[in-house]
Amino acid sequence: MSEELSDGSPSAHNGGEWVAFKPDGRRIEDNEAPGQPAPPGPLGRRMGECISQSVKLMSEYGAESPVWTSDGMVFPEDVGLSAPLSADLLDWQNHFECHFHHETGWNSEPSREWYAEEAERLSQAVARELGDAAELIVSLWPLKDNPH
Repeated sequence: MSEELSDGSPSAHNGGEWVAFKPDGRRIEDNEAPGQPAPPGPLGRRMGECISQSVKLMSEYGAESPVWTSDGMVFPEDVGLSAPLSADLLDWQNHFECHFHHETGWNSEPSREWYAEEAERLSQAVARELGDAAELIVSLWPLKDNPH
């Protein structure tokens, strides 16, 4: 028999044995199936799982997203990034597609500067949102003097 707390709710401690209770106060029996696991966090990781993945931020020709994992190009939401940051990353990739030519580079210095400034801001934001869920790698090859 479980002990009761001062408010009448059951105590989780039962004479040296720990037990679990459902929200309605009924005890969860040992033979009952466990509840649903916690939803995965960034990178599909559940609490307590080891981190062994990296996320790469890199624009690439014909890519819909500048976010990459070992599985290839992924959308920002796939690694747990927020909707506002995801939209900014997709805008950054679209800017690359519209303003960078594979043979001639940037179509203007302001386009290149905007891309570089956004790269800095977005890199910091992605690192902040990922936390310790993954290593962040940033490749800014379009900013090199001769990226071709």
